[in-house]
Amino acid sequence: MKKYALWTVYCVMFLGFLFKMFYYREEIYYVPDEDAHISYIAYVEENQDKWIPEFENMRICESVQYLEDGVCQYVLCNRTCYLGHPPLYYRLMRLVGGVVTVESDGQTYVYANLDRLKTANIYLTALTMILIFYIGYTRLGKLTDSPVWHGLYAAAVTSVPMLALCGSGITNDNLANMGVAVFMLGVLRYHEKKKGYLTYFLVAIGFFLSIMSKLTVGEFVVIMLVAILIADIIKNKNLGLIWNKYFLVTLPVYLIAAGYFMVILVRYGSLQPGLDVVAPSEQTFVAEAERANMNFISYIPYFFSQFSYTWTGIYNGRFFDLKMTDIWEGRIFTWILAAPFVFAAAAGIKCLKAAKQKDKNQMVSRYDIMYMAVAIGLFVTIATQLMKGYESFTTRGYTGGFQARYYLCDIPFMALAMTEGMYFLSKLSVEKVLAWCRGRLPLGNKLQTVKLEDCQKTYICIINVLGIIFIFWLIYGDFIYFLTTHSAY
Repeated sequence: MKKYALWTVYCVMFLGFLFKMFYYREEIYYVPDEDAHISYIAYVEENQDKWIPEFENMRICESVQYLEDGVCQYVLCNRTCYLGHPPLYYRLMRLVGGVVTVESDGQTYVYANLDRLKTANIYLTALTMILIFYIGYTRLGKLTDSPVWHGLYAAAVTSVPMLALCGSGITNDNLANMGVAVFMLGVLRYHEKKKGYLTYFLVAIGFFLSIMSKLTVGEFVVIMLVAILIADIIKNKNLGLIWNKYFLVTLPVYLIAAGYFMVILVRYGSLQPGLDVVAPSEQTFVAEAERANMNFISYIPYFFSQFSYTWTGIYNGRFFDLKMTDIWEGRIFTWILAAPFVFAAAAGIKCLKAAKQKDKNQMVSRYDIMYMAVAIGLFVTIATQLMKGYESFTTRGYTGGFQARYYLCDIPFMALAMTEGMYFLSKLSVEKVLAWCRGRLPLGNKLQTVKLEDCQKTYICIINVLGIIFIFWLIYGDFIYFLTTHSAY
């Protein structure tokens, strides 16, 4: 019976997420940098034989005119497109057949079937969410069959507003999110001692989809792989993680990605060439007198406040700027972001203690090493984004570069860590808590008369109620909050 309850939970949450994407497609109809992404697709369409783009020759669309049946007409201007992403996502979108370039009256026009392209992205994101739900259903299922904890996981992975908005539009974030989900499944299997071709291929394909879609996501994945490798070497005192037939078979996948970035690095001197590399004269600069007065210390809180806003609300830089500033409605999502760091600290202490005692069997418990790798990956990529953002601010007065949507791919890691943490909290022994309280708290001795069985049941009930409240809190803070406030924007 509980199995059907779990299926119901996941199906309801999936249908709700799917509805949000279609709703956003009609109501917001624009995601960040969508015109630039369409420009990139148009370039690939016109240069199908160039597997490695010449970014200096990639022009950007402007002057959009909406025609019938979801088709838009753009004018391809002489300005350079500022996207320096790898071409994988754009080559896949070219296969959808939604972009055509036409020369007329000395002008180049790009006709984009936005309905077709956006629907393809919705399907791509829906497949990603099915995989994420599969991860939750199978991995949490090893711990519990309670609909509360599965519902909390399902709510967490669907309730960050920008995930559904990006899924409804044309952006390489959607393929990167799928890549990380595939990568996560492979990493989970490895930590479950399922070492085989399937596991290594999942890791390799997930890595390839991630890094060949978006460099920020690729940085996170690479750091995770390095952290897991180092942890494995410390634990086993060998290179068994990569010195085996499974890794050697998948090695070409990594080499193809490495080859692409090597060519880009040699050609441009940068792994992701932007306007500062391919068209320095086209960069926008804010006059010194008009710039905000911030040094690095004052820039840090500014960066993280904007980071939080773009994580907790809908932001696309064009039509909407919906930011949840109420701590009880919006900032709840930052808890998900912090969860892996809490797990990493606990896992790190446990691992160090076990290493000191030279007990290899106690070094790893379930997914502790994975959570540590996630925490390290998040810390380094966020720090990199912070430094790049401050560099852009000091050199040209640019105050952007802080969008938290770059980390949407990390949501399943965060949600699994948070849900496992809440579940293990519900299993905390009340007996041990009461024993600790006795002699330490003023009223601790009076706890001698408490019936442990009744106290344990009450405690579990309270934690489950908190879990249910958390679920509704996440759902309200996402779509319901949007429906009640978006008319003001």
